[in-house]
Amino acid sequence: MKKLQKKIKETFEEMMSIEEMLVGCVQTKQNKVQRKDESTYVSPPFYQFQYRVVDGQRRCITVPTAKLQETRKLVANGERFKTLMARYIALRTEATLNEGLKKKNSRF
Repeated sequence: MKKLQKKIKETFEEMMSIEEMLVGCVQTKQNKVQRKDESTYVSPPFYQFQYRVVDGQRRCITVPTAKLQETRKLVANGERFKTLMARYIALRTEATLNEGLKKKNSRF
């Protein structure tokens, strides 16, 4: 039981150590335009950060090339946070069930 509590504490502390994060994804986009002379113009690549707002709708913002590396790092932090949160939930559920099973008149 102490091992489980220790894992819960470590996971929570690791989650709290992530100070900045973005939850979403960075996409590379290019526009293709068919010209009147039948040639095709392909724009240089540009980057967009896509995320969801509270009501579940998607939003996009353009990421300047100068901020691309920083944005990708923040997205990686967001992925790490989501992984840690899933682990934390699983550990807390296991701890709660273990505590509930020890009681005599438990519903578990």
